[in-house]
Amino acid sequence: MSDIALERVQALLNVDAGNGTLHNHLVAVVRSVAAEKPADALAQLETLSRNLKTGGYKGPTAPDAAEPSVAEKAAAAEQKRCAEQALKLIRPSDPTAAPKVLGLVQNYLEDAAMFEWAGVGFGRQESYRIAMSLRKLAADTPALESLRLWGKVLGTEGDYYVAEGTMQMPAGTPAPAPALPGTAEFNVEPRGEGANACIYWVCEGGFAPWVRLPIARAEEIVAARNIKRMLTGKLGSPVCSSPWFPGTEAHLLRSQIARITSTCTLSVSGWYEVDEEAGIKNKLKVAEGAAESFPSHEDLATQAGWKHSAPFLLSTGKTTWPDLEAYPEGALTEEQTAELSALAEAEPEHGMLEDISADLEEIKP
Repeated sequence: MSDIALERVQALLNVDAGNGTLHNHLVAVVRSVAAEKPADALAQLETLSRNLKTGGYKGPTAPDAAEPSVAEKAAAAEQKRCAEQALKLIRPSDPTAAPKVLGLVQNYLEDAAMFEWAGVGFGRQESYRIAMSLRKLAADTPALESLRLWGKVLGTEGDYYVAEGTMQMPAGTPAPAPALPGTAEFNVEPRGEGANACIYWVCEGGFAPWVRLPIARAEEIVAARNIKRMLTGKLGSPVCSSPWFPGTEAHLLRSQIARITSTCTLSVSGWYEVDEEAGIKNKLKVAEGAAESFPSHEDLATQAGWKHSAPFLLSTGKTTWPDLEAYPEGALTEEQTAELSALAEAEPEHGMLEDISADLEEIKP
């Protein structure tokens, strides 16, 4: 072999492609054979060479962590979305603005702890979301006076969380003129009175926005009494029923809320008294010395220990009959006056704070 060929062979043996040279590998194979002295060195030559290559590999290794699956990526994206939505509930929309003065907002976390003692509630995580969501609703609603969680209404495709609040009346607002029979305003009680004493919002739960429900109308309350229908959880869905209902599910939900509030709002006997100075009919206030005269456990276990603290809904869907003396002279015909007087005499108005012992007296044994 010429010197030039020998130099080329030596150069080829010393080429390093990143994992060592061929010369060093051959030397390692010979040393391994000399050290282990296998019985059939020729047959095991390829195995020894492969083991040495694997053991001396210096290239990039495969990543230790496996590629996340589609479900894991979707779960991580959902966690990120929930975290961002949760921050929106507790962070002000404008951090540079002055802090807002909120109305009387229910501390739902305290109430949830009380409910938990009784074995009911939505769970701690959902209760925290409700509490923060109520505070955000109060911060985003101007002139809000009070706000609390009214309850939860179940539906076939979704549920409704219901919030109940009262709004401040603008100073100097004159009393509305009495509506004439047969007009659209006649079937709507003024804001702050009767079935419209409070305003209601609903949301789907979680981080969904609150949607304000329409006002309660007398004809819708009367129609809601005559039908049975499962709510769907969609406010805009039509109400297909017989008899016909004049509205969408939002109006039906508002009517049922008015009925439940009128029937099921109770207070401890002696805690409230009628506020004669409020200027609004059926307004209540805490009685003087209510805490000192609080009923005993034995009294609370009886019907006599509880009172109705919401206006009673008449068969017309309203809580009161129109005051005939408030109409201007000649506004009502003689037939209208006689008809309204006869209806009011046949079904007298119910006063506030009636005993619940008189409920359903006609069907009691």
